[in-house]
Amino acid sequence: MSTPSPGVEIELDHFHHQPFQELTGRVRITGSLPAKKMELRVFWFTRGRGDEEAEVLYRQEISPHDSLVPFAWKLPPAPYSFAGKLITLAWAVEVVDEKEQSLDLVPFLLSPSGEEMQLEALKDSTPKGKVAIFSVERNS
Repeated sequence: MSTPSPGVEIELDHFHHQPFQELTGRVRITGSLPAKKMELRVFWFTRGRGDEEAEVLYRQEISPHDSLVPFAWKLPPAPYSFAGKLITLAWAVEVVDEKEQSLDLVPFLLSPSGEEMQLEALKDSTPKGKVAIFSVERNS
């Protein structure tokens, strides 16, 4: 009989979420991990052109000696998950070790519809140097 290889796996009960809903799931730890401590994080981040931003909204220290760590956290009202041609905002749950190395990362969506919102530039004659207006459409 072989010993299971060490690992961390995040399991979310749902992928699609609305503001103020509860994000629930669990972290499964298999085998013996070399980490002395680990942290579960819920955060949003941007990627694309321009400055990338991120904000951790929830942290929970977890022991590498536990085999199952359930979690529940009430989601905030915003920011919503969206995708555009220039920038995307995404939400994720991650477990990191004491060296800030990611052990597992699972994305999820947060929006009023529970779907990722798509940003599309409105077709208009906005002069250069002026702020463009964007519309938001549900991803069907």
